[in-house]
Amino acid sequence: ILVQPTVGYTSDRSKSKFGRRKPFITIGTTLICLAVLLIGFAADIGHGFGDDLSKKTKPRAVAIFVVGFWILDIANNMVQDPSRAFLADLSKHNHGRMRLANGFFSFFMAVGNILGYAAGSSPTLYKILPFTLTNACDTYCANLKTCFLIDIVFLLLVVAIPLFIVAEPKVETAHNDGAPFFAQVNTSFKNLGKPMWLLFIVTAFNWIAWFPFIMFNTDWVGLEIYGGSPKGSPEEVKLYDMGVRSGALGLMLTAVTLGLMSIAIDPLSKLLGGARITWGLVNFVLAAALICTLPLTKLAEKAREHAPFGTLPSSGIKSATLALFAATGIPQAATYSIPFALASMFSSDSGAGHALMHESAIIVYFIKNSIDFHEYRYLATPWLASPHIQTTFLNFFGRPPAFSYRRQIFHTSDGGTLALDWLLSSDVAGGSAYVENKIPKHDTTPIVVVIPGLTSDSDSAYLKHLAYDTAKSGRNVVVCNHRGLGGVSVTSDCFYNAAWTEDIRVIVKHLHCEYPDAPLFIVGTSIGANVLVKYLAEEGDDIPVAGAVAICSPWDLLASSKSFIYNIIWIGSRFICRRLVQKFYDRALAIGLQGYAQLHEPRYSRLANWDGIIKSRSIRDFDNHATRIVGKYETVDSYYRHSSSSSYVVKVAIPLLCISALDDPVCTSEAIPWDECRVNRNIVLATPQHGGHLAFFEGLTASSVWWVRATNEFLGVLHSSPYMHKQNKNPALVPTFEPSIDQGPFVNISEDGMVAAASNLPLKADVAEDSSELDKYTGDTSEQAEQVKDCVSDDVPLVSQTPEQVSNTSDDTAWRATSLIKRRLDQLSRNSRKSMWLLAYVAIVTSWPLVGSALSFFSKRKLKKSPLSTLQKQ
Repeated sequence: ILVQPTVGYTSDRSKSKFGRRKPFITIGTTLICLAVLLIGFAADIGHGFGDDLSKKTKPRAVAIFVVGFWILDIANNMVQDPSRAFLADLSKHNHGRMRLANGFFSFFMAVGNILGYAAGSSPTLYKILPFTLTNACDTYCANLKTCFLIDIVFLLLVVAIPLFIVAEPKVETAHNDGAPFFAQVNTSFKNLGKPMWLLFIVTAFNWIAWFPFIMFNTDWVGLEIYGGSPKGSPEEVKLYDMGVRSGALGLMLTAVTLGLMSIAIDPLSKLLGGARITWGLVNFVLAAALICTLPLTKLAEKAREHAPFGTLPSSGIKSATLALFAATGIPQAATYSIPFALASMFSSDSGAGHALMHESAIIVYFIKNSIDFHEYRYLATPWLASPHIQTTFLNFFGRPPAFSYRRQIFHTSDGGTLALDWLLSSDVAGGSAYVENKIPKHDTTPIVVVIPGLTSDSDSAYLKHLAYDTAKSGRNVVVCNHRGLGGVSVTSDCFYNAAWTEDIRVIVKHLHCEYPDAPLFIVGTSIGANVLVKYLAEEGDDIPVAGAVAICSPWDLLASSKSFIYNIIWIGSRFICRRLVQKFYDRALAIGLQGYAQLHEPRYSRLANWDGIIKSRSIRDFDNHATRIVGKYETVDSYYRHSSSSSYVVKVAIPLLCISALDDPVCTSEAIPWDECRVNRNIVLATPQHGGHLAFFEGLTASSVWWVRATNEFLGVLHSSPYMHKQNKNPALVPTFEPSIDQGPFVNISEDGMVAAASNLPLKADVAEDSSELDKYTGDTSEQAEQVKDCVSDDVPLVSQTPEQVSNTSDDTAWRATSLIKRRLDQLSRNSRKSMWLLAYVAIVTSWPLVGSALSFFSKRKLKKSPLSTLQKQ
């Protein structure tokens, strides 16, 4: 109660040059060593100060033992609390890292327990250090001293290694507001949120259950299972000792289970839908184990009633008792890791999970102070906690509201047809706010344009939730269905894909011309979010969009993953992830794309590889046989590189809210562009811990969708603020650039399975590898531009490279020549560190004869001219 808050308070505000955590860990370790020496040598020290060995009670030894144990308790708290805080610092408030770190923390606690029980089980351990056996200390005492001395060596070793090797993350300013300690504690308690209080209460009740078992587990075995007594007859004492030893064996099994479960706690939390649910479920295991002590006691007593005195319990009762001990290791692993991880998460959270916000952005500051993020913290529906259940429930049920759209058919200049489905605010409110249900030209009601996800249309459950709630908030909604969806046929040779931004560009231009006084907002979902971010980046500041929201974007379509079983590296779409279950999603989405292709078979069979489409087993297969060919991309990877919005998000010039669930099973969190979002002051990135893919159901009945509520709150605050984006007709001339991932055909596969481009040139150069690549490296006039030229007439605006860019690029020829060599060396170095050393070795070996001959020649000439050479000749 006293030590941990004091240490935590002081540690957080420490300005020591050695760091915030390391000094406390060092002091605590030193005190532990001192404490165990006092405890182990208490009998010898007491005897030295006058304890009579002939007497049963030795008061001086008892006093030294108590002082040592008190110091040990303080020292343990001094080490454990800063150590866990050190883990949180190193985790950088990443929830997954925190769970994993605390899991390994409890794992090594289990390893220590196993080693301790193994050492304590040896009756002759003192023979390793014979000097521990003295007149005041018998063999049991000597074994204890030997254990403590070995423990000191191990402790100093394992503490010294991280203290010298691991660097503490630097903190710009330590917490120091000048308030007294107890005032700070009082303020902290007052400001604790509801989740933290619930965590405290659950932890308190959890330890109320644990303490009796921890205090009396071995006594329970000796007294009630074996029927012994520590103060009874010699036979009863013997039975009691045998029971205690059996309990000690059970504790070692508990430690083994604890170690195994500590490693499995993180993947188990992901499987069950989160750390909180996992903790709740494993506590039922603890409750069951504690309840089982009663029937085991009754069975043992009943067996002794019909057996001679001194009979040992049956093998069945022994096995059941040991199994009970082993089972308690499961909840123990959760108790030693999950509460600490949750505390770190709750203390680091602000609003909906992580929120990365550029602190200098005025719009972000306004939104942070206008929205109560704690009110909008996402709490999943209890029976839909798993992301897989959430995502499945959305697709098969979804509980969408009942209403009808107003359909508008829009024809593009290339002959394409789009279905625009409208839901007006008056349709939801009842009555008619417009004459003949038509929006007047100078209406000021905001219009929200919605871009659906892959193979989704306006009838999808999540889009109906969004449309209804947005219209209910007083905004007009129009869902821009992709080509060939929404019951409309494909009427041109252009199909939509993840890089196709022309349709949304034309629609926004049309709506702005029709309703110039109505603020325009855009909401993109899944693939639609990817298209949205790419479109915003291409348009820059010259765009009539006031704000936007991107929900569950795939971000990086060119990514890799490892199969959970085979550990095979794949290079494919973002939708293929690291777990085996991701193959199910990949296959399901591929089936949806095949269904879309079958709706438009005449055109696909003429423009693409129809046999390949039918045989496609994954999204990558479909993109290879259909999207790549129709879109005129050379390879699937070039299509993915060109489409990935993660490379464009840095150029977004309007307020953009991005929501991505960390447990999204389709568009996984590894692809989230954290750094890119952090440097763009227009981006607010919210990453709730749970939600699945586009699901985010909340409430006991799963009647509402959280991200819909958060989106409307964001748009409402933005609309009422002075920071709503206004189109800049004369934007500053900023050279456009392709994503650096497009600058070369090579990719790197890192240890965590992510794929990135091998080249990473400075943005100012826009350098291509050769003149042929330079021709295509002109902003946005690459693959998509060629596709647009074939499909759209000349009146459709294109983003192209400016003459100034071409001039700047041509002036850097010398720099390109040297940078190309540097890039190739960097590629070789990143692909394999050993390759770089091999290259150096080959260079030295192959060049040494020539270099050696040259050095020999010049050295001989120099020696001939030297005075020493002349003197030798004389």
